[in-house]
Amino acid sequence: MAQQSVAKSENGHGPSRIVERAPKPKRRRSPVARADLVTRPQRETRRERLAKRLLRRLGYQDWESSARQDVDFIDCAPELAAAIRSGHPRFAHVALASYLGRSDSTCDAEREVLRQAYPDLYEQFERKNGRILRWYSARKVFAAAALTEQDDISVTLGRDLPAGSAEHVDLLRRCQEVAYTAWHRLTRYDRRQCQNMIFSVIEEALRQLDSLGRVRSGQSMKQLVKRLNEAEEFMLRCATRRAQGKYLKGMLGGTVATGILVGAVALVLIEGDDMTRLAGQLLLVATAGAVGAVVSVLWRMTSGSFRMNLPTLSHEMKGTDVRLVAGLRPIIGLVFALATVTLVMGAVIPVDKQTGEEQTALFAGLGFLAGFSERLAQDMFVRSGQGLTGVMGDSPSLGPSAGISPPPGAQVGAERSRRARAARA
Repeated sequence: MAQQSVAKSENGHGPSRIVERAPKPKRRRSPVARADLVTRPQRETRRERLAKRLLRRLGYQDWESSARQDVDFIDCAPELAAAIRSGHPRFAHVALASYLGRSDSTCDAEREVLRQAYPDLYEQFERKNGRILRWYSARKVFAAAALTEQDDISVTLGRDLPAGSAEHVDLLRRCQEVAYTAWHRLTRYDRRQCQNMIFSVIEEALRQLDSLGRVRSGQSMKQLVKRLNEAEEFMLRCATRRAQGKYLKGMLGGTVATGILVGAVALVLIEGDDMTRLAGQLLLVATAGAVGAVVSVLWRMTSGSFRMNLPTLSHEMKGTDVRLVAGLRPIIGLVFALATVTLVMGAVIPVDKQTGEEQTALFAGLGFLAGFSERLAQDMFVRSGQGLTGVMGDSPSLGPSAGISPPPGAQVGAERSRRARAARA
């Protein structure tokens, strides 16, 4: 409220004056303030932003479709009517609208409808699949391809292709297979480089198909196949390098888990006063087998001799399965080591008996070798199995077991005498 005060005149007579203090004006916000431009219902809360981000990571798209057109029927391409009405076209619909909108065989009325609907189809496709980076559309035949910013390659071909185009069609199908594998197997930058290499081959193949006459395949086809082979080799090299990195991480994780398991067993035996000499030797052998398996992989990786056959896995499980298989590698070495030492202790595999520290060192060395070389362990198992069959078991002629002393009970001298008599007869 305004404040009032009474002031008298100078001579003390006459009417007094009333002095009133004006109220302080309120500060108004600028009409261009952000709060006035964006109303409260239009603002996004933090929870909504997090929800939309989560949906994008799961592969969903958040966008508002443009106004849909009501198209009853298109005689030249009935499938385009459904794509225009639904607002969710595929690349084949966009390419078909582009081809028929320029074709002289399309009637004027439908050509006008396709020309008007084409911008909306193109925009709707980009909103769902990403911006188109590279595009090729043939003019004489229905054949088109596109590469989006999501590194996805789409190829569509019509039925009326020129004669002699079978090799080009097979090449395009192979390009799609390589592109699909690269999309699921490579990282972002390697995938983009590989997809660009593949699309260059697709673009040149479509240019050769864009002809009304017979397509001639000769030296140009050989060059296209060579370039596609280079792209596939690049993809396999990058995919193998990525798989090896995941394999190494999974193996190190499995090694830590195996070490914790062996340590827990040792603590349980010590707490229960059950740590005997044999139990200690077996724990040492298990540790040596796991370490041998890890050292084997590391040695082959550093020497460049480590190879992996890329498994055919779904893109959701490709990384998990590689890490899981790699994590089991130390356990495989542990099992091989224990099995080898068990066969040696049971006299199934003939080894000179040792005592004391020499026996412990022998068992640890056998465990490390069994984990380091799976082939050696498998050959020893085969050799022991043949030894269990008796004197009629055949000795291996190849592998580490070739030339090892015969199994227990084998009569070497009698066998050689029998063979000599058979040869003289």
